[in-house]
Amino acid sequence: MDVAHTKRKQSVRLMIELFLKEREHQQLFLTAQQYPTPMNQLALDDAFRRFFTRIKTVQYISKLIKGYSVDFDKRVRNQPLTVSIDEKQTEDGYSTFIGMIRAGDVLGDLEQALDEEGSTTELFADKHISQAFSQLNSMQQTILIYSYFYGYQNKEIALFLDASEQRISYNKKRALERLKASVPKNNEVTIR
Repeated sequence: MDVAHTKRKQSVRLMIELFLKEREHQQLFLTAQQYPTPMNQLALDDAFRRFFTRIKTVQYISKLIKGYSVDFDKRVRNQPLTVSIDEKQTEDGYSTFIGMIRAGDVLGDLEQALDEEGSTTELFADKHISQAFSQLNSMQQTILIYSYFYGYQNKEIALFLDASEQRISYNKKRALERLKASVPKNNEVTIR
């Protein structure tokens, strides 16, 4: 026998079993078997058509949902992830950006971001902070990125930049003061 024919028979058998699981359908079937009048057979046919239509509709909607979810997943994976380091949470409801990238290669990520984009202005949601950040010297920018973007301690940053811990602390403090001064008074920001 043909494989497609066998599958079709199994599908029909399963459909009939599902139909007869309902008590009302069993009654209609038994009545049509015991009293095979055209009215009883029509009632059974009508009940099976409604059942079959309901099953096919649910199956169609399930396939639609699956197709849309696969398409959505593909679109989300193909979109670049844009996150601001000065926001506590992204629009998608994820936790801080630091938490999302802690496991990654920090130096590689930073170098790649700077090489590809050459700019850090898109890291900030607030335009005042973004402008002030761009006016910091490269060492201060790097220190703030390592500290707040990647969550490194001053000691670790000092190792990366081959500088003393005191120099890192001094530059970090000066950079934060400049950023804080750039924020208008009505836009209070606490910086640690």
